[in-house]
Amino acid sequence: RTMATQTVSPAAASGGVSASGLRQETLAKATETMFGKIAEYVKGEVHASTEEYTLLDRLNKMATADFSELTSKTRDAGASIQQIQEKAKEIQPCLDEIDVLEASSSELLNTAQLLDDYSKRVESKYKELMMARRS
Repeated sequence: RTMATQTVSPAAASGGVSASGLRQETLAKATETMFGKIAEYVKGEVHASTEEYTLLDRLNKMATADFSELTSKTRDAGASIQQIQEKAKEIQPCLDEIDVLEASSSELLNTAQLLDDYSKRVESKYKELMMARRS
């Protein structure tokens, strides 16, 4: 079924409104209302999309700032680790010397213990000899 567009002459419009003209006028108003509501809907969708993109942009900027801060902290930590490693290399000869001194002191302590044991045996023998002479 096709709908033919009818034009109403000003003379016909002023004399009386035909049923066809009334239907066309109602259809025109309904169409205008429909397009107005579609326009409102589309504006709402565009506004919602704009708000979502604005939020995403803010989130992206915040994430970028956070990652920048983390990058800076990581870089600083890396530099600190490198400094610690350099200082460890610098003091390594001292640590090696401490190990040698510790080994020497352990050896010296062992020798002192042997000497102490020997001197106790000598003292014991001396006392035995002195007791034997008195008797």
